[in-house]
Amino acid sequence: MALEGLGLLKSENQIDGLKYPKLGMMLDYILRQQPKLLASTEIRDQNLLFPSNTYIAMIKFLMKCFESELEKNKSLEGSSEFMSSVKTFCLLLEHSMSFEGSVELHVTSAK
Repeated sequence: MALEGLGLLKSENQIDGLKYPKLGMMLDYILRQQPKLLASTEIRDQNLLFPSNTYIAMIKFLMKCFESELEKNKSLEGSSEFMSSVKTFCLLLEHSMSFEGSVELHVTSAK
């Protein structure tokens, strides 16, 4: 995942009117590519399934999806579909904080 391909340019104002996909749709896609992301904690704590830079780009992009979806519809905060997506995102963040991850990855995940 290239940062440029995800619209994560240095200046947030470089792209006006950019529409991000729903958080749940993106998480579903990622989990279809790597179902082990939701595997048991013992497996996840030992090894990262992607390189640190991939996790960083993925987390930043998913945060943009989350913020965009929440901005569009404030009433989503309590919906079960949205809450399920947030829980899945938290599991992905938990995995990204595996002890072998880079410092930058830990900082990005902790935000």
